[in-house]
Amino acid sequence: MVEVRSEKLQRAESKIREDGKDLHISGEPGMGKSEFLCHLQRRLEPEYTIVEKVVRRQHNINSIARDILHSVRREAPERDSKPNQVTNISAGIGPVSGGGTVDDRVRDIHKLEDLTTDWSGTPLIVCLDDIHKIADDEQTVCDFIGEAASVLGDQVHLITAGRITVSGISEVQQTHLGYFTVNQTRRFLQGESKSLSEETVRSVHSKVDGHPLYLDLLTASSESEEDFRLPEEMVYSTIEQRYIESLPLETEEFLRDIAPLPELDEKKVSNILEGKSQTEVSRSLRSLEQRVIVQEVNRTDEGDKLYKINEHFREFLVQKHPNSEDIHRSAFDYHVKKLREIFNDDSDEVWRLLLPHAFNVKHHLEGIYGEGNPEDYRQEIDRLGLTYPERAPVIIHTGLSLFNTEVISLFRAEQERFSDWLLEEAENEPVAELLVQLIELMLSQFDSEDSMGLSDVQVDASVDDLPMESEPFSDVDLTDEQVKHLRQSVIYTFSFFFEEEPYQSEEHRQHAIKSFDRYGISPEVLSEFKEQVEAVLLNSELGDQAGGIIEEYFESMETELEKAVMSSLDMYEMRSQTLKFGMDMFDSVHREAFLESGLIADIALDCGEALEQADNPAFSLLWYTLFLSYFRQHQGEADCFEELVDRFEEQLAERRSYQEGIENPIFSADNTEETVELESIKKD
Repeated sequence: MVEVRSEKLQRAESKIREDGKDLHISGEPGMGKSEFLCHLQRRLEPEYTIVEKVVRRQHNINSIARDILHSVRREAPERDSKPNQVTNISAGIGPVSGGGTVDDRVRDIHKLEDLTTDWSGTPLIVCLDDIHKIADDEQTVCDFIGEAASVLGDQVHLITAGRITVSGISEVQQTHLGYFTVNQTRRFLQGESKSLSEETVRSVHSKVDGHPLYLDLLTASSESEEDFRLPEEMVYSTIEQRYIESLPLETEEFLRDIAPLPELDEKKVSNILEGKSQTEVSRSLRSLEQRVIVQEVNRTDEGDKLYKINEHFREFLVQKHPNSEDIHRSAFDYHVKKLREIFNDDSDEVWRLLLPHAFNVKHHLEGIYGEGNPEDYRQEIDRLGLTYPERAPVIIHTGLSLFNTEVISLFRAEQERFSDWLLEEAENEPVAELLVQLIELMLSQFDSEDSMGLSDVQVDASVDDLPMESEPFSDVDLTDEQVKHLRQSVIYTFSFFFEEEPYQSEEHRQHAIKSFDRYGISPEVLSEFKEQVEAVLLNSELGDQAGGIIEEYFESMETELEKAVMSSLDMYEMRSQTLKFGMDMFDSVHREAFLESGLIADIALDCGEALEQADNPAFSLLWYTLFLSYFRQHQGEADCFEELVDRFEEQLAERRSYQEGIENPIFSADNTEETVELESIKKD
């Protein structure tokens, strides 16, 4: 490996040896930062112990701080340091290394300062390559570099390399790498190929603009001076093509086979390619990484290395694939299988674990059909022979993850198949039929022209057909009389839906009215409450605001998915971005559409006022309790908070008076006051 940038290497070495500076090596992709770092290490090795780490996407600032501390501890004099040798530190086992809190990092930084302040052993250098990967925000990375550099003792130095530039850090000297000069190109080419003419050197330099990566690829794929003759146009793609074609036939065929895959790990590739074991795939991927054709970008949730084909080569390789539809279909099958495994594991993190596989499903569906809509998706699921009940979680989770508003058409298309399965398998047909009609009711609400009403739900059965539990309220602290009335209320509710006992009959009407009277609320009050809710919502801009934000979320996710295919962004990193954006979206909907618009306040006050008309204050008291709990978290943004407290106190007093005539009240005013912690609210 030729030392091309000798002058810069000399200056960088001097900054460390003579000036005691730390160093940051900056430059765009392909400028030779890692190679420069390697040359610098070789110059420093005789007098320094060097600890090196390549930062991966799964790392973060906390885990890196902890890993540096552990690495330095291993080299400390009291721990039998081994000078004059490079110690390669693993990039971490599993998807995340360390992962402490901000307080953990602060403690680790202080420990690092204590450990290195009076360093008495062989001078130590900590090298962090690809430092830009620890955070998306460039300033955050710069702050970390400055913080780490400031705590290291005089005999311990930090060298970082990455795509960001640093400035304003007194302890850190920056060395920026760009394209080779013509002299550097000459040094590189003649060092690698020995006997090129000056004319060839200048021609190559001019056509590749001194780009270090393409000079490296060109020399690796050239055997004679004639091979350095380049066309006037499409120079980079020509070099990429020559480089791939110079590989052994078996390697080139392997590359073509895996090219349609947006990311690679040994388990997936060995499952998709026939006749390839995990060991063979792992060996091939490591070999391709050494040739800079693939690059390690992350780890899977199972801890396996995750690679991507370098964006410089992928497009060319995809074009050479003989039948990409087959590989897309095999990959689709693999990721659906992984989805099912995640569902069967019954993990608490189902949504997080399935997202990378759902993104891959979307990508490969589009690879098969060009666009990939819900009907195409159903066709592929049918091909796999996936039936209910196993089909349900796959349809629901991937549908919600991938299809934006089209998910409703997916659910509607699945409705008949799900209904047939439910009616066939359910032990109680009336319950199953009721559930089927309620799902139809729910889905119809997204159709402004043909939506169902609750009265349209009618089941050809009787309440006697229901599998009523003998003690349905056994886990609730109620008297026998209270249980009796609640049980009767459940029966009246179901009666609304059963054709053999229509709610409109005088008998059920009277029973319902008695139930309302018993609990102190009338149908008229409920109707007024419903009208108030509708009026508040109709007068708001909730639909437009929330819809716009949600649409932005899915558009952003679609854009990131497209970018991920042709960049180093992988599906696991995309999951992190999607979850973060999802939280930001929720906060935006909550703040803009509900809180700042006054919608929540209007619902709390206007609808609460309707419930105050009921004879029993329990309903309005519970209503105000709910919103007091909510607005207590947002007092600074809630003008209605004091009014809510006043109304709560009024209804609390009303409830105390009301319950004096009840022997065993289900709902206690005193318990509600304790739950709300009214005195604490007043102090706040």
